[in-house]
Amino acid sequence: MTLSIKKLLLLCTLLLVSDLVFSASSSSDNEMDMKPISIDVSDKKSLQRGARNFFNYCAGCHSLKYMRYGEIAEDLNISEEQLLNNLIFSNQTPQDIVTTNMSKADGDRWFGKAPPDLTLVTRRKNPDYVYQFLKSFFQG
Repeated sequence: MTLSIKKLLLLCTLLLVSDLVFSASSSSDNEMDMKPISIDVSDKKSLQRGARNFFNYCAGCHSLKYMRYGEIAEDLNISEEQLLNNLIFSNQTPQDIVTTNMSKADGDRWFGKAPPDLTLVTRRKNPDYVYQFLKSFFQG
């Protein structure tokens, strides 16, 4: 898989997470809005918010095992210092892949199934599906 495809997939995932967190409270009912979404992968501020939200809320359980922290920093136009201060909350370095400390056994015990790696989820499913799936976790 080429680096540009990886970058696009990461950016889509981060944007989806960002949009989900900020729009979850605006939903008036529990039904899924099936309108197609529009993803602007050039909106760096939105992608940076999505990365912040992913690392604060999702990375405790989900990994991005096909991405390195340094690639994320490069894709988001943030410095290594910003990366270390805001997105890496462990002893990992920018050269490391994004893993989770949760073991598969703990994930199986706590959730019935270990949380999946999210690196390629938008490639396997389309971004509209992922966005609607994430929105289904919140009530308006």
